[in-house]
Amino acid sequence: MEQQSVMAKTKRIFEETGAHYTIQTMKALPTLIEQINERLTKETVLA
Repeated sequence: MEQQSVMAKTKRIFEETGAHYTIQTMKALPTLIEQINERLTKETVLA
């Protein structure tokens, strides 16, 4: 339970200081990078 509390507090701090994204594990990073690249590609096409 303690680890979840620390993770939640850390996530809140990152979000309050302007983080656009947060992930819980490095395993989620490749998927996040794909999502960011897709968003950037769409923004570039619309610009």
